[in-house]
Order: sequence, then C-alpha cells, then structure tokens
Amino acid sequence: MTVVEKRAQDVYQAVHSTEMEGQHVDEQFMADAKEYIFGKIDVEEWGQRVKDRVRRDLAHA
Repeated sequence: MTVVEKRAQDVYQAVHSTEMEGQHVDEQFMADAKEYIFGKIDVEEWGQRVKDRVRRDLAHA
C-alpha cells in the first residue's frame, strides 16, 4: 500500500466514523483532507486547520 493509499484509507475511516456519530463533514474539511492525502500538508497542519475552523465557527455562533 502506498502512502497516498494509506492516507486515503485513514481519511475514509475518519469520515465514516464522524458520520456514524451523526456529524457532518463539510467541503472545507474534505479539501484539506485531499491536501493531506496527496502530501501537500502534513497531519499536524491538517489538524490545526480543523481546530482553527472550529474556533472561528464557535466564535461566530
């Protein structure tokens, strides 16, 4: 299994788990996930983007 395949599998599992919990994965999350899958960002950057987006959303709620 290539690194890209492994990352894609990990993202699929994360999305599936999220949806099974009744949550929604938005387009921006998936755009960031694609950057992670193809090695444009690392997992730390991806996680930081998610955290930053959640903080912004909560601040505007």
